[in-house]
Amino acid sequence: MVVPLLPIALSQLLLLLLLSSSHNALHAAAAPTFHPSQGSVLSALKSACGLTYTAWAEGADCANARGLTCDASGMVQSMSLWNRGMECVLPPYISNLTALTYLNLSSNTLIGHLPSSIGNLRKLKYLDLSVNRITGSIPAEIGDLSSLLSFDMRYNQLSGLIPTTLGLLSNLTYLDLGSTRESQSSSAMVNQLSGPLPPNLGTLRNLSFLGLSSNVLNGSIPASLGSLASLTYLDLSNNQLNGSIPAAIGRMRSLKVVDLSYNFLSGPIPSSFGLLSNVSFLKLASNALNGSLPPPLFNLTRLVHLDVGSVRKLYYDASQKNQIQGPLPDTIGNLTALTAFGMSNNLLSGAIPSSIGRLLSLVYLSALTRPYIHRFFIQAMLLHLLLLHCLLPFTGFSCLLFAIRMGRAHVLVHQTSNLFFSLSPAFVFPQSLTSLPLLFCPSSPSPPPAILTAVATCSDLQQSSALRC
Repeated sequence: MVVPLLPIALSQLLLLLLLSSSHNALHAAAAPTFHPSQGSVLSALKSACGLTYTAWAEGADCANARGLTCDASGMVQSMSLWNRGMECVLPPYISNLTALTYLNLSSNTLIGHLPSSIGNLRKLKYLDLSVNRITGSIPAEIGDLSSLLSFDMRYNQLSGLIPTTLGLLSNLTYLDLGSTRESQSSSAMVNQLSGPLPPNLGTLRNLSFLGLSSNVLNGSIPASLGSLASLTYLDLSNNQLNGSIPAAIGRMRSLKVVDLSYNFLSGPIPSSFGLLSNVSFLKLASNALNGSLPPPLFNLTRLVHLDVGSVRKLYYDASQKNQIQGPLPDTIGNLTALTAFGMSNNLLSGAIPSSIGRLLSLVYLSALTRPYIHRFFIQAMLLHLLLLHCLLPFTGFSCLLFAIRMGRAHVLVHQTSNLFFSLSPAFVFPQSLTSLPLLFCPSSPSPPPAILTAVATCSDLQQSSALRC
C-alpha cells in the first residue's frame, strides 16, 4: 500500500515548529542563571579563595561561569578548578552545592581540615582534592557519600586513622590516599595516615584502584582484601605494615599491579601469588621476607617487573631486608615478558640457570648482595638501556666489570666478592651480541673460561677486548 505524502507546505511547517521548539529547549538548558542558593555560595567561595571570576554571582548566566556547569534549574552540577591558584580553607558552606556530582579542586593550595559537611554532598560521584595541603583526618562523614565512585586525596598532609566509614562506599571504584616520597622535595605533600588498614575495605567489591603508599600505616594486611575481586592496582608500599602477606591476595585475580615494598612484612612469599595470572608488576622489595621463591610465581607469563630485592634508599631501615634463599629455578625462563628482575641483597645461591637466556625482553637484572656496592649508571645515548647488576664470581676473580653492547642496548655487569652466583656451564649470551668489551681487575690475568664458553655462540660478535682495571 502506498502511503500518501503530506502536502509540502504542511511538512515544511511541521519542520519549522520542530526546529523552533528544539532551539528553545536547547537555549533554555544551555543558559540557566544560578539558583539563588548557589550564587551566594559561589560569591563567598570566590572571595575566600582569591578567585576573580565575575560570572560567579547571583543571577549570573551559568554558561559563562568558568569551571562550572549547571542543570536546568541553575544548580551547580560540576566544579572543575584544577590548578587555578586557589589559596584557602575549604569552607563548610560548599556543602550547600547539593547538586554537585563532580568536584575537582586538585593542584591548588587548599589548607586546613576537610570539613565534615562534605558528607552532605550525597550526589557526589567524583571527588579530587589531590596535591594540596589539607591537614588533619578524613572526616567519618565521608561515608555518607553513597554515590561516590572516585576519591583522590593523594599528596596532602593528612593524618590520623583511615575512617572505617570508607567501607560504606559500595560504589567506589578508585581510592588514592597515598604519596611518593622519592618524587617529593618537601614533606608538605606527603600524607601521614596511621594505624591499621580497616578490614571492611574488603567490602568495596567495585574497587579497581587502591593507593595508600607512603603513609605510616601499621599492623597486618587484612585477609579481607582478598575479596576485592575487581581490584587491578594495589599499592601499599612505604608504610610500616608487618606480619605475613595473606594468601588471600591470590584470590584477587584481576590484579595487574602489586606493590608491597618498603614495609616490614615477614615470612615466605605466598605460593598463591602464582594465581595472579593478570599481574604484570610485582614489587615486594625491602621487607623481611624469607624462604624460597615459590615455584608458581614463575607461571606468571604476563609479568613484566618482578622485584624481591633490598635496595638502600635515604629512608632505608636496616630491618627492611629480604632473606630469600635457594637457587633460581630453571622455570624463570617462563617469564618471557619480563623486562626488570630485582633480587639484590638476598641469600640466593647456586648457578644462574641457562633458561634466563630466554628472557629476550629483559632490560634490568639486579642481583647485588653487598649493601656497599653502588649502582653503575650509564648515560643512555641510544634508544634502549640494558642494565645488568649481578654477582658472577669466578674462581680467582674478586672484581669483574664488563659492558655488553647489543645493537641499541647496553648491558653493564658488576661483580664483586665470591659469595653468590656462578655462571652456569650452559649459560649463553644472546646470539645477537655484537660487541663484548671486558674489564678485569689486576687479579684477573685473562677472561674466565665460563665467559669464553658463553660467548662462543655469538655468531655476530665483531669486537671483544679484555682490559685491566
